[in-house]
Parts: sequence; C-alpha cells; structure tokens
Amino acid sequence: MSSSVQAQPQVHIPSASHTEASLLSRPEGCFYQVTYEITTQTLYVEGHQERLEWLVVDDNSTLMLQWSQRSAPPLQALLAAIEGAFAFHPGAVVLRLQLPTVLHPTLCANGIAVKDPHGKLWAYAELFWQLPTLWLTSSSPYPQQPIVENGKRHPRRPPRPSGTVYQRHIAWLNATLSFRVLDLELDLERFNRWMNDPVVAHFWEEQGDLQQHRERLERTLQNPSVVPLIGCIDGEPFGYFETYWARRIASALITLPMTLIAAGTC
Repeated sequence: MSSSVQAQPQVHIPSASHTEASLLSRPEGCFYQVTYEITTQTLYVEGHQERLEWLVVDDNSTLMLQWSQRSAPPLQALLAAIEGAFAFHPGAVVLRLQLPTVLHPTLCANGIAVKDPHGKLWAYAELFWQLPTLWLTSSSPYPQQPIVENGKRHPRRPPRPSGTVYQRHIAWLNATLSFRVLDLELDLERFNRWMNDPVVAHFWEEQGDLQQHRERLERTLQNPSVVPLIGCIDGEPFGYFETYWARRIASALITLPMTLIAAGTC
C-alpha cells in the first residue's frame, strides 16, 4: 500500500537583521562551505585548499553573480556559488553570470547556464535544481539494455547502491537531508517500531514482531526491483522509503525510473 507518514520539521527563516548566511554544498562530491555576507553582498566558497570570493549584486530587478579574476574558477566551486546565490535569494528564478568566456561552452552544454542572443550568460533556477551532480553520490546515467527475465521484458537494472545515495544541505532549514540504503542490523528495530506505530500502521498495514520484519526486509533487500532507504535529517533517521521500478501506472504500459513510497515517525 503506497502512502506517506512523515514528521514535519520546524522551518526557521533568518530574519532581516542577520548579516550572514551559510550552507554546505557538495557538487560532484566536493565539499564547500558557502558563506554569504549580506551587508557587502559577498559570497565566499571555501574548499579544502581554497577560498574563493564572489560578488552577488541584487538591484531588485536582476540578480548577478560576478567573478572578478581573469582565470576561471573550478567548475565545482562555481556550482557551489550558484547554489548559494539561489539558496540565499529563494525568490530568484534567474541569475546572470559574469564569468570568463572559457567556461561558457561547458556551462551551456551541461544545462548549467543559457546564453541569450546578446551573449549574456544566465543560470535558471528551474534548470539548476535538476542537476544531479549537486547531491547524488553517483550521477552517471546507467546505459539502457532491454532484457527478458522470468518471461518479463524490462531494462537491465544497475547494481544495488550502498551507503548514502543522496545528500543535500537545505539552507532555509539549516540542515542536511540525506537518504541511505537500509542496513538490516542497524535499522531493524527502528523499522519495527515505526511499522507498529498506530499512525503508520493505519496506512502500511504491516504490523509485526522483529522476526516478521526481519524476514520482510530480507525479501526486500533480495528484490532487484526495490531499493529500501532510510531518510535522515542531519544524520538522524526520520522515515523509511522504498524506491521501486514501476511498469504499470494508471493502466498504461510505461517504464518509470523509480516510484517512491514512504513511512516513518521520528
């Protein structure tokens, strides 16, 4: 039964009196601390061995990210800076980029930015937030190959992932959302407690004892069509999720990458 019961986090929006905001960015697996000084409109992107400075110009009509040096910044640091600019200006739908022209072809080819007829470079929030390299631990697409298995035709599925598969720092929560593959020994008691919670049980209808739930999760872990996940906020589990390959939705034969169902209480 597909349903969702999740704890609702409290949202903290910084007040206008705050002069600094920060987030953690992980483009392509590189860790950056992004800090925005509101009074000076300066954005700092600090990595393991570098601290880069950007200017964010907000004139109430156009939001602009400026890089003042002649040499091009690392692509990962640029992605972190764009993420920071959008995160700290949540109402912005487009960001003008002032960057060395050597970067333009790469940015446009990867959907990070779009060049207008006048040669100006723009990053659109609608495009940017879809980039998988920002928070997926493995963003390379798996090649397609139709196969027949047990009399059923479906795309060859990639090997089951392990550990953390998604991780994103959310600035307005000042917290990191992540999903990791379920660990049977680590998560069995938690799964048992969640499934026996009356609110969750009302939707999932999977009450049972530890042995029943161990057998249930063992079957799930052995099923190549399903990936069981634990959702975490700052590393603290809050919910159980299943992503699975769905072939038949609303009586139409289609193949979807993944469908998500969830359950959990803190």
